[in-house]
Amino acid sequence: MTEAIRKQLAKAIRGTEFDGKTYFAGGCVRDQILGRETNDIDITVELPDGGIRLAKLLHNQKISSKPIVYKQFGTALVQIGKHKVELVMTRRESYRSRSRKPDVEYGSLLEDVLRRDFTINSLLQRISDGQIIDLSGKGMSDLNKRLIRATSRPEIIFHEDPLRLLRAVRFAVELGFEIESETLTFIKKHATELQHISKERITDEFIRIMRQPEFLKGINLLSRTNLMQNVLPGLWISAKCKLPEGKQRTKQSIQIKKALTRLSLNGRIALLLYSSRQPETHLKLLKLAQTEKKQIIKLIAFCRQVRGSVSKNRMRCSAWFLKTAYELDDLVDEFIRLYPLVGVFHSRNQTFQYDIEISRRIRISEFKLAGSRFNLTGDDLIRTFCIKGAEIGVMLDCAREYWFKHPQAGKAKLLNYLNQKIVYNKER
Repeated sequence: MTEAIRKQLAKAIRGTEFDGKTYFAGGCVRDQILGRETNDIDITVELPDGGIRLAKLLHNQKISSKPIVYKQFGTALVQIGKHKVELVMTRRESYRSRSRKPDVEYGSLLEDVLRRDFTINSLLQRISDGQIIDLSGKGMSDLNKRLIRATSRPEIIFHEDPLRLLRAVRFAVELGFEIESETLTFIKKHATELQHISKERITDEFIRIMRQPEFLKGINLLSRTNLMQNVLPGLWISAKCKLPEGKQRTKQSIQIKKALTRLSLNGRIALLLYSSRQPETHLKLLKLAQTEKKQIIKLIAFCRQVRGSVSKNRMRCSAWFLKTAYELDDLVDEFIRLYPLVGVFHSRNQTFQYDIEISRRIRISEFKLAGSRFNLTGDDLIRTFCIKGAEIGVMLDCAREYWFKHPQAGKAKLLNYLNQKIVYNKER
């Protein structure tokens, strides 16, 4: 798709001042070489205010939408088909103390390349003829070696914009690359600089890491580089939070890896925070919606509750499984995916197969519940027994406990049970 747009743009700028001065830049070039789909396209123009002026030309030729212009940064945003396209002049940047927003001015193509974060994101493709240009001298090599390396001096790259510390981890996880040794050393050294980044931006990068299929690698990298202690201070990461590789891989480890990819984002965060003594406190540091936080806390609480019941051998009858499935309600699917993995990464003993069996029985109980419904209400109790206040809740709980043992019991049978219990208590 990028090649089709390149040819369209090459035709549009032919014979203009932009011909031979306009380049695809950054991630879209990297992804095209790797054969990955890309939605966002960056274009850099080697002319003063070139990005804004080219955006106006493309709009006038009805190739793009009307540009949204950010004069301060010399940037214009347009839509070409389904793609968002950012156009900017080649520039040099200078950063004020503790600010991620740079002061920009027109610069050379080389200056523009060297201001970028990593060599794999510093590649250019000239739009006029499609030629790939590697001014850093390491972009293509690092793509082939599958390395994340700072484009220029790492201490400057990370000091100018500390969010790049997390971006390095995210690219490593997203692309399946390794972080080059010197760059890794400086990430560890500058990890504390994340404190100068807003929680919203940190959360955004952290969530992007957690959404990746190999998010476990991300957790390990964040821990190894001391970044996790600056994202979620005080969180202990289990040494078991890593899958076996190479000859150590087993049929079970492959099964576990598949189970990990099926976890939702909430399930993945719950797995990470399971060992936290105060998961609520850690969640406050992540700018998530309240509904998301509540679901994560509920998943952790149920995993701990079930694991406690299992360890004390309390789940001897089907009623226990029915009650658990009932209380899980709409979280039952995610719980069933999550629970066996909690045992893998947070238990002293490998309990994966046994925990799968526990999850299977909860699933069976959910199916049983689908064929019946607890249909007793507080109004039923008021009309039948003339009670009020706290008594209603107590009797509903009592009836529900009976229903877990007899899930086919209808309203009449439940009322009869409660009546017998009342009579029995009075006789005593």
